[in-house]
Amino acid sequence: MFDMAWLLSLNDVVHFEDCSQSVAVLTCLGLSLLFVLLLNAVSSKERDHPETVVRRMLVAVVVMPLVSTVCLWSLASSTDNRQSKPFFEWLGFRIPGLLYAVAAPLVLVVIGFTGEFLHRILDGEAILGISELWNIYGLRNWIIAPLAEEYIFRACMLPLLLPHWSITACIFIAPSLFGIAHMHLAWEGYRNGEPLPQLLLVALLRVAYTTLFGSFSSFLFLRTGHFISCFLSHIFCNLVGLPSFGEIPGHRYQIVLVAAHLFAMMSFFYLLGPITSLDLTGSQFASYFHSS
Repeated sequence: MFDMAWLLSLNDVVHFEDCSQSVAVLTCLGLSLLFVLLLNAVSSKERDHPETVVRRMLVAVVVMPLVSTVCLWSLASSTDNRQSKPFFEWLGFRIPGLLYAVAAPLVLVVIGFTGEFLHRILDGEAILGISELWNIYGLRNWIIAPLAEEYIFRACMLPLLLPHWSITACIFIAPSLFGIAHMHLAWEGYRNGEPLPQLLLVALLRVAYTTLFGSFSSFLFLRTGHFISCFLSHIFCNLVGLPSFGEIPGHRYQIVLVAAHLFAMMSFFYLLGPITSLDLTGSQFASYFHSS
């Protein structure tokens, strides 16, 4: 019979202060590489083949979360420490502040995309790609990928990094691994015969964008103390896609769009701190901010 005691023990009060810096880094790096290797090993068919999509989704929502959770749990210490908290809280699963953690990040990303929304409205385009959500490709892009990536690169990596680096460093270290993990898409393009110079340019832009977004997502996770904050923000950003800055020069509303994007970016950065105030979120990671 299945022993429920082991499952219940997952919410023991633990900390990660005893995990060395080198072990923390190697674990994060190992999980990143394993994620990429498994995604490419489960199928030899092209990325959008239904068999590949289904197998990769199983890796993303079953195999890697299980491996990541076991790795994190194995490095936890149950000795008395001021940073000790229930294991599930380290992963960002808690009830206090839940509704605020859902609303606040969405307000921020909507503000950040105001210029892009205006651009699409003026061009008569759909603001979000919701119409494509109801198939395996939409499920992969907008549900499974955000769920797996936020859980692995935020919930399971940041607790290991927090004892050894400042908040600022943690916000950029895990996202760097997150960005590099997307390089496998360039390899897939190379195998499909796409031009190498174009692949490298696209790959660099993708790494830069994913690293930038990952930093924002890490900030949200630590400031709100909720997994759902970064998960929902990731879904929303995937639905919107990349801003079409390249289409602004020469646009009939060029000045309006430039002004809208500048206003959106300034408003986003101005409100980032106040909206995610630790006094409002009650984040369980607040002590790390105070000690940085």
